[in-house]
Amino acid sequence: MNEAPIASYTFTVGNTPPPNPLQPAQVITSTKGKSAFVNTGRHFLRGFDVLYDADGGFFGLKWTGAADSAVGGLTPRH
Repeated sequence: MNEAPIASYTFTVGNTPPPNPLQPAQVITSTKGKSAFVNTGRHFLRGFDVLYDADGGFFGLKWTGAADSAVGGLTPRH
């Protein structure tokens, strides 16, 4: 199954000061696997409220508006 992402955001490394509060100061990639991997870390979470239902196994996100909608947001899925 190949579906579009539920949550996404973009950033440009090197913008000082960063116009996007979700932007990390630097990006270090790991190429140990078949493709490059970028750990977005806590910066991604600055743009979302997170809810996890341990009993039902549901995970929910809400865009907080901490950054302009041009750099991130949600694609609702049911």
